[in-house]
Amino acid sequence: MSDDETGGQRSPEGVRWRIDPGRGVGPLRIGMPMDAAIRALDSSGQGPVERSEKASVPVYASRGWSILIYPAVLPAAVAPDTVDQIELLPPAQVELLGRPLLGVPLANAGGFLLDVDSRTERHGYLIEAPGLGIRVWSGGGPGWPISSVSVNRPRPPALVVSPDFSFTEIDQVVRTLGFAGGAVTLRAPLLAGEPEVAEWTRRHVLLRYTFDPVTLLRVLYLDGGEAVGVPAVQKLVARLPQLSEGQVLADMGSTDEVTCLRAIQAVSVLRLAAARDRLVRLSQHAQVSLRTAAIRTLINLPDPIMPA
Repeated sequence: MSDDETGGQRSPEGVRWRIDPGRGVGPLRIGMPMDAAIRALDSSGQGPVERSEKASVPVYASRGWSILIYPAVLPAAVAPDTVDQIELLPPAQVELLGRPLLGVPLANAGGFLLDVDSRTERHGYLIEAPGLGIRVWSGGGPGWPISSVSVNRPRPPALVVSPDFSFTEIDQVVRTLGFAGGAVTLRAPLLAGEPEVAEWTRRHVLLRYTFDPVTLLRVLYLDGGEAVGVPAVQKLVARLPQLSEGQVLADMGSTDEVTCLRAIQAVSVLRLAAARDRLVRLSQHAQVSLRTAAIRTLINLPDPIMPA
């Protein structure tokens, strides 16, 4: 493979920085030691690297500020600096699956990312593909060119488990599939036998569980490289009873306050844009708890992906 395909000895204009979803871009990797990342930039002709700030956030910038590396925020006593995020700016060239991103109209990139990652979201002029760990920003409308591409850790998908399926039952299913772990709370749970936080691991897959003792919202997050494709995870998803999108939308019309509040929470977790109209109605509800939750969720709900 030639230098201009790997981030070799070329100017930023001549280097095609290829994104490896969930891992990094070019020679840079999420989680690699910062000193190794600096050496990688230097050896690819992008040095000297300087330590600076962007919007009061510490960054390591390549020559010309076309590649920015953001360190993970950890105390020095805990771990040395590692790469948490990589941002690429013009005149660098960056591509995903052979498709360029920088300079492409935002709407075009949004449609492409949605084809690759079904969980792709838009927030104003920012489009994020959480399953890929990629964010693109234009600073303008659908036709504006993308002026920033960020590569981060992928955001794991979430499952909303049926409130009637107890922690004991979840723990049994998880352990049967070879995961080890359990509750990680330090204090006794508010509801006996129902810890608010738990974690299980199996090889490179991490399962994180949270529980709201008021609404009985149970959420299981899948974390780890390509966790969704792991056979044990696929079996887990099949065996756990979950709240479907249809059930969540129906529960938003419930006259029971707790059921409706849990549904609003589930909308936020599952990022259900289809709930927008229902949230608007609930934002005018007489019950303060429902009104507040609906407004908060509505604000954070993703915008529709713009047509190309």
